[in-house]
Amino acid sequence: MRCSLIDLGSNTVRLVVYEVKDNAFTEIFNESMFLGLISHTANGHLDEEGYRSILEALGKFSQIISLLSCKKNYCIATASLRGINNCDEIISEVKEKTGIKIEIISGEQEAYYDFCGLLHSKPQLLSGMGCDIGGGSGQIFGFDNSQITQSVSLPIGCLRIYNEFVSGVIPDKNERDKLYKYVKKLISQNDIKPCPDGVLYAMGGTARAMAKLHRGMLGIEGSSEYQMDVKDITTMCDTICNMGMNGIKLLNKIIPARSHTIIPGMLVIKAIAKTVGAKQIVVVKSGVREGFVMAEVISKRKKKKETV
Repeated sequence: MRCSLIDLGSNTVRLVVYEVKDNAFTEIFNESMFLGLISHTANGHLDEEGYRSILEALGKFSQIISLLSCKKNYCIATASLRGINNCDEIISEVKEKTGIKIEIISGEQEAYYDFCGLLHSKPQLLSGMGCDIGGGSGQIFGFDNSQITQSVSLPIGCLRIYNEFVSGVIPDKNERDKLYKYVKKLISQNDIKPCPDGVLYAMGGTARAMAKLHRGMLGIEGSSEYQMDVKDITTMCDTICNMGMNGIKLLNKIIPARSHTIIPGMLVIKAIAKTVGAKQIVVVKSGVREGFVMAEVISKRKKKKETV
């Protein structure tokens, strides 16, 4: 069976098409578009430009889905539309004009799908802690005996934090200090248990961009999983910021789509790691989308077969 999943985030919207067979799936198509929806939100209301960008992106993706003959189609929205006053109106109009039904998932659901995505990538893990920093929100979760035990969704997405704290392309020292202290305080206000093994598993676009940047700065070839020390984040941020315009050029060369949000995003990941007592970060490829397929497609297909 071929299925499609559109992930409508605060920063980007991505379409992934999977070939699903038995208890496994293979990615056969992947395309994203930058929308920056959180920058089109004011007083809890998505403006006309933001709505039009959604309509344009989903209209294009609808055509691709049809051409690829997908049998099951899903579209999930996270912090991009959660809590938006005109959300129902947007969902209704998008469905009418593109045929795509947007499902709003809660922060708790998002954290659960992240957890499922992590176990898909690393099935041998029994306990640990993970995080996923998107554009508008960040999910932190802990698990034990392969069961999720705690989760929290916080307004600490890289684009949201950038908009709130940064005046230029990259934050100066004062902005970095304020940003970091704010995020760390927000995390500390939630009763998050310490990381059990000193390792924080990081998922999502921010984490992958951080790994790509670190590899690029060190001249290391890419891999699906990447490990780095928490202290490396401080070194990277300080080095890039101290380089001035050359630092901006470096970011534009390695991660052009995230050049302005990567420093805030890395500082958020550092704040999480420091708060939970992690010393190492393992960046894994799988995340909320893979977790969604595991939980909502494969698991349900399996249960349906068992009941027949």
